[in-house]
Amino acid sequence: MSNLPKSDNERRLHVIEIATEMFWRYGYDGVSVGDLVRQTGLNRYTLYQVFGGKKDIFISVLKHYVEGARVLITEYLERPELDPFDAVQDAIIAKMLDPEIFPAGCLICTAAVDMAAKDSEVAAFMAQSSEIIGRDFAEAYATAMECSATQDQLSPEGFAELASALYFSTGVQARMGRSREDLLSGLNNVISGLKKIHSA
Repeated sequence: MSNLPKSDNERRLHVIEIATEMFWRYGYDGVSVGDLVRQTGLNRYTLYQVFGGKKDIFISVLKHYVEGARVLITEYLERPELDPFDAVQDAIIAKMLDPEIFPAGCLICTAAVDMAAKDSEVAAFMAQSSEIIGRDFAEAYATAMECSATQDQLSPEGFAELASALYFSTGVQARMGRSREDLLSGLNNVISGLKKIHSA
């Protein structure tokens, strides 16, 4: 295929983009190296040369996905006009409940269910990613408090725990088959309830 990427960096991004959707929809065990070869148009030698084995591709996909998730979460939480709880809701909807990707859910949640119990390296990466995303939530909330965008009854750590729980549970429920309409309704009810409790 003459239009395939030429440089290692271009090949890496090309594979990550395609492999992300494949792992997201079918899980780790549902994707073979042969599947990746067919879908990317690259031969096995090139895949191994750029990444290593299948698990190396998977870890690269997870790292890229987490980086994207952090950018999106931060983008919403840094909007001064948004209440932090509304920002979390918007970020969850954009990342996990986009009609174009639903019902894939969350790649992080899929990986946690699919691989973490079987592979210590993936488990360690998942734990680290969860901690980093929680820290992003906490830092954003602390900034909102400093800017008087929210009241201070809740600590940044408390907000991070609530936001992380909502973020990951929504991804798991989407993966389990709960409808998008139900998830949107449930998410709205939870956020509304948290805002009322927080402002009381």
